Amino acid sequence: MWGDQEDIFSIRRIERDGVEIKSALEIVRGEQITGVPIVVAQASATIRGRVEVAGVKLPEGCQLQIWATPIKTTAGNEAAPAFHTNSARFTVADEKGRFVIERLIPGEYDLRLNVMVRVGQDDWSSAPGTSEVKQRVTVSSSAETVVNLTLGPAPR
Repeated sequence: MWGDQEDIFSIRRIERDGVEIKSALEIVRGEQITGVPIVVAQASATIRGRVEVAGVKLPEGCQLQIWATPIKTTAGNEAAPAFHTNSARFTVADEKGRFVIERLIPGEYDLRLNVMVRVGQDDWSSAPGTSEVKQRVTVSSSAETVVNLTLGPAPR
């Protein structure tokens, strides 16, 4: 239906008779539904970045996984309510450490970088001797925010 635009809008809030619905909309058989506004936000922000590896030898076959989790968005007060369809976004850095996370709602995000190794056919686990890298970033509507994440030795 939307093609490449499938995630361009995200549901921020659903209300019924002026009260925010936080988990589920209960409908009784035969009930007429009115007064249910759905508030949406345009997911047009992008984070483009690079992971720099300093003083660490990465395990063979590892993945550099980057997550962007909303803290606060400009489309609503607190981020990630129950109906929010644009909560955490995930990507894997390429062999040069580059990554892109698109279709974000403008606001503040926590970026998390983890070094992951395969432990089964479809299972991944944190690589031994590595620790998560975190960085807070603010993104704007229809704009690209550039970040650098530095992966160093795990603290002892």
